[in-house]
Amino acid sequence: MIEFPRIRQVMEEMGTKIAPIKLLRADQNGPRPSYPVATYKVMQLIGWQPHQYIVTDEVKEGDPNTVVQSSFETIKVAISLNFIGMGKPDDLYTAAAKAKKWLVSNAGSEFCETKEIVPRILGDISDRSVLIDTDNELRVGFDIRLDCDNVTEEEIVMLQEVELNGEIIEQPEE
Repeated sequence: MIEFPRIRQVMEEMGTKIAPIKLLRADQNGPRPSYPVATYKVMQLIGWQPHQYIVTDEVKEGDPNTVVQSSFETIKVAISLNFIGMGKPDDLYTAAAKAKKWLVSNAGSEFCETKEIVPRILGDISDRSVLIDTDNELRVGFDIRLDCDNVTEEEIVMLQEVELNGEIIEQPEE
């Protein structure tokens, strides 16, 4: 399963590429950060269901009485990235472009690979500005998906013998 610390590590590494803008997890309690700021929020977790596909069902090497059963599951996490400020929208678009460029770069892909994650860009950078109170907060962003293939193995000891005692139990007739 894709653990949230692995997601946070990818987001923190991406955050180093957009400095001096600080990257935070969205919807945290605390004082409002100073602008400009970037946020990420996990929007959807796909693949959490227990539907798993058997990949292998092989006898364990060196132990003919044990079967190793491997199963495969793909976990996909959709994340929304937003770059927020009150100043020039060009600065926010530049930061978003840096983040997007890092995710698709060799360096970004290699970093994600060390966490066993494959990043996918889900859309273009778009204007997500909203009117909050009397302030016109500028917001641009894009969505990504982080995919993780999860393989689990389980050892199953085969039955060695079955004892039959020879009794037949008849079912009552109705």
